[in-house]
Amino acid sequence: MSHIQIVPQHTTHELVAVLKGLRELAESGDLTGIVFGVVLRGQRYYCDSAGSLHRNPIAGIGVATRLVAELDRQMARRAEDTIF
Repeated sequence: MSHIQIVPQHTTHELVAVLKGLRELAESGDLTGIVFGVVLRGQRYYCDSAGSLHRNPIAGIGVATRLVAELDRQMARRAEDTIF
């Protein structure tokens, strides 16, 4: 059985910048929906949706599926980088 370990990290400037950018998009009305997962201290996490992607769960699933595919590609690239 596999075990997933959430690796604790400090808040980065990159994370804050992304969140500020999302806030600006939401305030301007350009961001209409979001699907997200967050990791909190103590290895707690949650996933949720808001806006148009909460009201239209089929679209939310589509965006979440696209996110899974992108994360899968990132993992594959990292695996290739560690193969000797």
